[in-house]
Amino acid sequence: HPVTLVLGFGGLWILREKPMRRWLSVTILCLWAFFAVGTVLFPRMQLTRMVIPISLLAIVPAAIHAARVWFDRRAATAFLPAAVLALFVLGIPNTARLCQGDGIDKFRVMPQFNRDFAEWIRENVPGGSRLLYVGRTVHTYGRGPVAYMPILAGREMMACDYYEFPKGTFEPDYPPRAVRAKPGGEYAFMVLHGVSHAVAFRQEHINRLLADREHYEEVPGIASGPKSERFHMFRVKGSHGVFLKGDGIVESDFNRLRVTFAGEPPDVAVIAYNWHDRLEADAPAEIAPYDTGTTLGPDLAGRDQPVRFIEIHPNGSREVLIRYRPRF
Repeated sequence: HPVTLVLGFGGLWILREKPMRRWLSVTILCLWAFFAVGTVLFPRMQLTRMVIPISLLAIVPAAIHAARVWFDRRAATAFLPAAVLALFVLGIPNTARLCQGDGIDKFRVMPQFNRDFAEWIRENVPGGSRLLYVGRTVHTYGRGPVAYMPILAGREMMACDYYEFPKGTFEPDYPPRAVRAKPGGEYAFMVLHGVSHAVAFRQEHINRLLADREHYEEVPGIASGPKSERFHMFRVKGSHGVFLKGDGIVESDFNRLRVTFAGEPPDVAVIAYNWHDRLEADAPAEIAPYDTGTTLGPDLAGRDQPVRFIEIHPNGSREVLIRYRPRF
């Protein structure tokens, strides 16, 4: 915006408040250094995105200067409020072009397809089960962005990426290659993780699932674009949901798993959520790692990845709350 360019970046160096000027200038210069050399030294960290906090920080000096100029009533500086107003007016065409989708980056509202896809998920994927995206999702899986889809649909989902992760930081296919290499490994992986439905978009994935009619049943999908491209939906036969032992409801949220058992709590329950040594449960319940006897194969560092879930000993509690215990 012209105001942040002129009054923000340009006006930063003439701020009267020295502590603020020093803090903002040092912070912006550091972020700018990350932005300038990050793509060369640390290409996987996507440090070009530092331009976003840089632009936000420039708003602070811009707002201070604009307020001072606007309320300055001296005759000698009467032209300054008009100049600031002109900068704001210059920003109107940019805003209009952005909202019309004519800017450098396109402004887009949520397409109807995303709403239809979320509704399909709610109607077809049972609560307590998961949807799995076969292959890589990147920004859009076909033409339907999936980063926010778990919130829109209210169902848990599995994928190798929910955004454009940097290359080399993940295996760009899903389920993992080591799993797919085993006879029946892909199906066993889905059942183990409580996947009731899988969605495929790319033809090689569609053909692979269509060829395995013993384990997958194609169900009516939805068109996904102006060319009537289609997400192919598959029901995973024999899926049991996220409970390997026991029955109930799992509500997952930030740093919280709330497990509510159906009826009397069992002696032991197992849920398909990855174990971590810093997980803990509220007393009197206790939790422990549950070895599924399977692995995901080697990770990018060559280390084997055993699949361990959460084993719950309710000790009479019908509701168990599980959290991650921070190091500090």
